[in-house]
Order: sequence, then structure tokens, then C-alpha cells
Amino acid sequence: MKTENIGIKGHTGTWYVIGTQIILGEKYFLLESEQHGDEAPCIIIDERYNLILEDVENGFEDLRECWGI
Repeated sequence: MKTENIGIKGHTGTWYVIGTQIILGEKYFLLESEQHGDEAPCIIIDERYNLILEDVENGFEDLRECWGI
């Protein structure tokens, strides 16, 4: 998987990876906007570039909270 200049369907601009984590046996990537940096919420995608969670403020903790784990 590339780590920068990532295009995500439904989101303007490109993104770059700022973290990875394996949760429940799947690998997920925390992405930050290349244009807005830490001034905008992050998103989480899976290895197939599917959007899993948007408006992420607290990293992978937001994903765990959303899933109740």
C-alpha cells in the first residue's frame, strides 16, 4: 500500500498514512489530509482503500469506540 498521495472516493484532495493498526485481524490505516494536515479530522481506511470511518479525532480509539471494542 502506498503511504502518500492516496485518493479516497467521496473525499476531496489526497491523504497520507500517519498510523496503522491491526484490529480483529484486519489492518487499518489512519490518514491525514495532505492539504489541511492536523487542522482537519482524519479518516480510517482498510487495505483495499475502503473508507471505514471519517471525522476521526482520536485515532484508532474512535474506531474501537464505534465498534464497541
